[in-house]
Amino acid sequence: MNKRILSLAISLVLILALLPLNITSAVASDDVIAILSPTLKIMYNGEEQILYNVDGTPIYPILYNGRTYLPVRALCNMLGFYIEWDQANNRAVISEKPIDGLEAVPIALPQFGYPRETQSRSVNGIINHSIEIYFNSTKQHLINLDGTPMYPITIDGRTYLPLRAVAGILQLYVEWDQENNAAVIYPDYPPGISSFVAAGAIDAYSGCWLFTTRKYQPASTKGPFAPVYREILQIWQIDDFSKEAVIQLDKSYKELRFDFAIQEWGFQTFNSGTGERSRNIPQNTKYVFRISNADTGSVLYEVQKGVADLDKLFAEISIDLKGATRLHFFCQSATNADSMFHILGAHLVD
Repeated sequence: MNKRILSLAISLVLILALLPLNITSAVASDDVIAILSPTLKIMYNGEEQILYNVDGTPIYPILYNGRTYLPVRALCNMLGFYIEWDQANNRAVISEKPIDGLEAVPIALPQFGYPRETQSRSVNGIINHSIEIYFNSTKQHLINLDGTPMYPITIDGRTYLPLRAVAGILQLYVEWDQENNAAVIYPDYPPGISSFVAAGAIDAYSGCWLFTTRKYQPASTKGPFAPVYREILQIWQIDDFSKEAVIQLDKSYKELRFDFAIQEWGFQTFNSGTGERSRNIPQNTKYVFRISNADTGSVLYEVQKGVADLDKLFAEISIDLKGATRLHFFCQSATNADSMFHILGAHLVD
């Protein structure tokens, strides 16, 4: 089966420090044309889910710019979260328990036998920059894979959120089943997939810190990729030319899969008046990332990037571990500036 693994899994963050994410919400709204997609299946806990509107009629996913959006109220009903609307502050509040003082959005009662649509069609919508999303009393930022902000889309008075971004906020795992045209949502890893944080333990490190974000999520867990992934290996290369960590796995796995990105903080200047940061990085700066078998020294994966590759996402990397159970992660910069190597959404395949 041809599947695109979208790794939004239980948490791993190796981190020293991160600069705050600079996201400002504009008040403007943009008119857009999206595709309503009744044939796109939503699977949860092994069963196909039918999303219902507040009046009990079926409601469908939409596609916009290659991303899947789901109606937030119907999604929360399906997953068992509370969804309440704060009219005074124009915000949708998602929580794991009722919130005093807010009006709960009504639960849909399905109208069985109501005819379902079968054909995709264009629909007019609005990218609504002013709607805020809160989860368990904390404001959330919807972030695209490339680190750019995303916003809710309003169609016929209903609020839709990007599935991948909101799944990360709700600590869910999403897998794309291309063969069956389905987004498959899991409350945890599916069979055959293991969390890197559950399977790996730091054996040795230089410049790496470990936080398990499901149990403890510090305020410094920010940066353009952090809201998208809940499992992030971040190696902060600071005031030195290289940093490394050795991870001991609990058993032998077939593959390690992850996305990868590099950021550079060392050459940034900050304008306190505008709040903007700028860079002045030498164009010959090189960045090396390597994963090896820590016992034999054999290289399992190595890549060299340059300045033009900074802040880009290199997705769907898959490594044959060849029986290795101790992995050596090595990061190197051609300068002694502060660099951050992100290993995003890492998970192991039996």
